[in-house]
Amino acid sequence: MRRVYGVRFFDALTIDSWCVQGRFLTALEKLGWEWLLVPKQERMEVFQEARALSADQKPVCEFPDPARGRQMKLWEVKDLDSSENYGGQVRVVHAEERWVEHKVVGGEKISQPQTSDWWWMASKELQGYRCKVIYEGGHRRWGIENKAFHELTQFYHLEQCYHHEPTAMLAQMLILIWGFVLFSAYALLHSQQIR
Repeated sequence: MRRVYGVRFFDALTIDSWCVQGRFLTALEKLGWEWLLVPKQERMEVFQEARALSADQKPVCEFPDPARGRQMKLWEVKDLDSSENYGGQVRVVHAEERWVEHKVVGGEKISQPQTSDWWWMASKELQGYRCKVIYEGGHRRWGIENKAFHELTQFYHLEQCYHHEPTAMLAQMLILIWGFVLFSAYALLHSQQIR
């Protein structure tokens, strides 16, 4: 992708915790790309250190997230040394989300307060971005997966390969994605129901 589209085709990657390997992260930085990932493995030293350092801090920012219907608190810890075979320093952003979940159980409405914690680790070059941008970028990964991949497989039959010749496979993929992008753009710009 870098050779075909150039280094600025995108600026940063949001990746899942299985990519937390020093060689992969170093390779991304050598290509000129920054990264943002979810450190799900609690055994990671950087995760444990960030948790301990942010425990006694006041949140860096608090705000409502109307799109997700949640009240947010964000903490950040900068300049942590990552020892997962990666020699650079990282930044960790912790989000605490609070909301009220409404359910109907046995014909009776029940409201239960809910909380969830998210942790994101970002490359040092993303230090200049506010922690709210890291929060939005981290959650955007799921938006891409749910919106694009789910819709492409469920409604555009992406899983079906009609021809097995490489050029035909590429053409089919490009046609499907082009149709998806055109329909999504039209729906967002012209549909009152979606807006």
